[in-house]
Amino acid sequence: MSQYVHHVPGRLRVRCKSMRADAAKLRDIALAMEDVPGVRSIRTSPQSGSIILGYDGEITDRDTLLAALDGLGCSAEYKTPNRTGPRTVNLGGSSKLIGETVTRTLVSAVVGTVVKSTVEPKVLTLLKLSRIAR
Repeated sequence: MSQYVHHVPGRLRVRCKSMRADAAKLRDIALAMEDVPGVRSIRTSPQSGSIILGYDGEITDRDTLLAALDGLGCSAEYKTPNRTGPRTVNLGGSSKLIGETVTRTLVSAVVGTVVKSTVEPKVLTLLKLSRIAR
C-alpha cells in the first residue's frame, strides 16, 4: 500500500511504503512511468519510498498518474496528515470542510483589514474628541 502524499497541478508525490529501501523496484517504476504521456520528470527516494512526478497538466492528470502507479503495484490511498483539527479529504473531488476553512480564513483576513483601516481610525478620533471635551 502506498500513500498519496501531496499534489499540486504539475507535481504529484506518492509514498510507497512497500518500496522503502527497494531502489531497484523504484527504478523499475520510474522507467515505466517515463512512458506515460505527459510525465516530464521523475525522482525517487529509496529512503522514504517516495516517487515524485512532474507532469504536463494539459496532457495528463493526477488520476491518470495514480492509475498508472496502481498498475505498477504502487496503489495510492490518501491519508490525512497528522494535524490537529478536523479534515475531510476526498480524492474524487474537492473537500467541503477544507474549502470552508479557507473561506473562513479569507473572510477573517478581509474583515480584519477593513476594521483596521476604517473603524479603528474613527474610534481613535472619538477617543481623542472625548478627552478634549472633558
